[in-house]
Amino acid sequence: MVASITLVVGGKINGTPEEKIINNYQKRIRWPIKTLELKPSITNPESAFEKAMQGVPIWIALDENGDNLTSLKFSTLISTCLEKHTNIGFLIGIDTGIPKNILDKCHHKISFGQMTWPHLLARVLLIEQLYRAGQIIIGHPYHKI
Repeated sequence: MVASITLVVGGKINGTPEEKIINNYQKRIRWPIKTLELKPSITNPESAFEKAMQGVPIWIALDENGDNLTSLKFSTLISTCLEKHTNIGFLIGIDTGIPKNILDKCHHKISFGQMTWPHLLARVLLIEQLYRAGQIIIGHPYHKI
């Protein structure tokens, strides 16, 4: 079975400046990507996240208190997870973040630094890092050390 990645993200990209960047990287990523976009201000975020997370065995949350990984360590995390499971998922919070009990269910928490990023920029960063991880895994020179 082909490995795949699921993204559960706050906000929609349609018509945003970030859409072109996200689509450009996403079509080049070596794994199929399924994206579930949650409304930024949903009334029951816990339920929405739980529903979106069904059927995916490994979840990685983007969280300001998560591990701050290098691109090489991120690629190792992705490779290790996809060797053991055919699908992994990433969570990017909504306006109110990711509910604590949902964070507690995640197997890994990573950070793109201590700064707070808008949801769409965090999504751009994640998509680029997924592309970069794929290139590192196959030994492509895209990632210059």
